[in-house]
Order: sequence, then C-alpha cells, then structure tokens
Amino acid sequence: MVDLCEVGDINASQMTAKMRASLVKNLTEYDSVVDHPGDFYCAMCTTGGVSLDEVNKKTLESKIHEGLFFAGEVLDIDGDTGGYNLQAAFSTAFLASKRIRELCG
Repeated sequence: MVDLCEVGDINASQMTAKMRASLVKNLTEYDSVVDHPGDFYCAMCTTGGVSLDEVNKKTLESKIHEGLFFAGEVLDIDGDTGGYNLQAAFSTAFLASKRIRELCG
C-alpha cells in the first residue's frame, strides 16, 4: 500500500498533506477482486501479526509502546476456524478493554 501511494520509508510526521491523503484514499477505497475462494486448508488458520513476546498477556498492552493495546487477529495467534479465533478475539478484546477502563478511570 505504501508503494501505491509513493510514500516511501518515512515517518508519518514527515508526510506531506498530499501523501497522507493518498494513503488514506488507498487504504479506504482500494479495490480488489477475488478470483476464486481458497480451499479448505487455506481457510483453516490465520497467521502473522504482533508477536506475543511483545505483549503483556494479562492486559494485551504493548511492552514496547505504553498505552497501545492489541486484540484479536492482529496478534500472532494461529488457530483453526470453527469458533476458536472468535473466542480468542473476544477474550483478548475483553482483557484489553478491562485494562483500558482501569487506566481511564
């Protein structure tokens, strides 16, 4: 996506208004076409995401950036479908929101 917007490898604070607008437009309006569904085994897991080594497992807060929380499939949790990923999403969201409520009073 960054390549499509010709933003390059820069910090957000270095982006011009035109670059930000291009990035937002491409992130929110990018068209993609599904030419065929994946097979059964392709649909059975998700992979990748934020490493669990970088997250406090009791609060889901980043160990690197205080006040940043992760939940659901943004985390590097691999699992079969059939409700397991949904349960992980619900459980991690519950833990993160509980801690955020504690911090916000």
